[in-house]
Amino acid sequence: MIIFDTETTGLVMPSDVPLNSQPKIIELYALKVDDDTLEPITSIDLLIDPQEQVTDEITRITGITNDMVRGKGSFASHFKSIQSFWFGDRVTVGHNVNFDKDMLELDLRRLGKVTTFPWPLGWLCTVELTEHYKGRRMKLIDLHEYLFGERFDSAHRAKSDVEATHRCLVEIKKRGDLPELQ
Repeated sequence: MIIFDTETTGLVMPSDVPLNSQPKIIELYALKVDDDTLEPITSIDLLIDPQEQVTDEITRITGITNDMVRGKGSFASHFKSIQSFWFGDRVTVGHNVNFDKDMLELDLRRLGKVTTFPWPLGWLCTVELTEHYKGRRMKLIDLHEYLFGERFDSAHRAKSDVEATHRCLVEIKKRGDLPELQ
């Protein structure tokens, strides 16, 4: 199982917006965990040069600056390591996972690699798994506070968000709200 998150140059736009106008990934963190125990196995931590300016708004939200991503390699240069990391994974998890999945697909489309990526068979979204806790969708920081009585540091950085999602997933499993994986 892989838990992952991305930070991006913006939000995904409707599908009729040209690909070159869609946002790009600037940070990707993924944590591979044991399917049964959820114990960490390995991770991949990447800053990615979008080959365009990171706006002041994105820097304000994520703390990621143009200087941080400059020279870190394009998504294309990281493709093989990302592909290799996902190879053999059955389930990928994220908080609002559809956003991150869509971002990954956009960057794969730019490379013409959507059909050669080892997509997992299943996707789990911690937003959807926990809507019944408060009767609404919760942001990750709110879910973490609900489950543990405290917020976490560095929200909107991929590694920090994945670590928080991992803690939440372990608790969700303890509460019996994690479906059986096939």
